[in-house]
Amino acid sequence: MPLLFNSCLRTAKYYESSFLFERVVGLEEKGSLMASKNLYVGNLPFSLDSAGLEVLFKEAGAVTSASVIIDRMSGRSRGFGFVEMASDAEAQKAIEMLSGKEIEGRKLIVNEARPKEERPERSFRPRR
Repeated sequence: MPLLFNSCLRTAKYYESSFLFERVVGLEEKGSLMASKNLYVGNLPFSLDSAGLEVLFKEAGAVTSASVIIDRMSGRSRGFGFVEMASDAEAQKAIEMLSGKEIEGRKLIVNEARPKEERPERSFRPRR
């Protein structure tokens, strides 16, 4: 079990958030680590929330998680989100079904999510 746990820790740094990391570690401890695929969904209508995004992708297969990214300052949607599908086949089906689909006058962009890139730390020292 420790070897499997270490491999999970190495791959977990590529996930978008610590929430997904906790979900992967939890699955591994149960002994049923499934290959899931994280999808980027762009050009979302601003009225669509995370629950609506999950319902939209359930047509293609089992959805592990769905989240619409919210702007911290205004509290409204930023127009994109992420969906985690249970398997690679279901993720591919979702890409084929929903990429280019028009919702509320906007054509969806659905791609496989790329790993979050490391950015240099920003310093917030006062200017003179």
